[in-house]
Amino acid sequence: MSVSAEAGASSSGSVRATRTLTVTGLNHALHDGYTDLIYVLLPVWQAEFALSYGLLALLRGLYAGAMAGLQIPVGRIAERIDGKIILIAGTALSALGYVCAGFSGGVIGLGLALALSGAGSSTQHPIASAAVSRAYGAGARGPLGIYNFSGDLGKAAIPALT
Repeated sequence: MSVSAEAGASSSGSVRATRTLTVTGLNHALHDGYTDLIYVLLPVWQAEFALSYGLLALLRGLYAGAMAGLQIPVGRIAERIDGKIILIAGTALSALGYVCAGFSGGVIGLGLALALSGAGSSTQHPIASAAVSRAYGAGARGPLGIYNFSGDLGKAAIPALT
């Protein structure tokens, strides 16, 4: 392989890694924004459905429990099915959960919608962080920091935009 061919391969790998970081960072911001959006909506749900603080905590726990509890199984599934497909489906499922929450007429529908959204959000961390690690190899420490920070930006931006 010539020096120019090696440089071209390296440049193409760099572009691909940057694209991976950009897409996963945006996805991380979206999912973490969805997660913290719950805190903005808790008082609305409390007033709308006359919920106690304990029931609000249970609703929040349904989302968090589904998200946390499904991350390992999702990671295993992504070993057999293309992670991009699972990540796209998870993002759509998470959004659908919020749409269903908006249409819910009671606390049971709201709980199911939040569990659905949490299940969708379970796809993001295991698949996207692995994609960044693969894209950057031994030099992944800095890009993973950027990826993590993008989630924090989503936590700040999405609830603020609501």
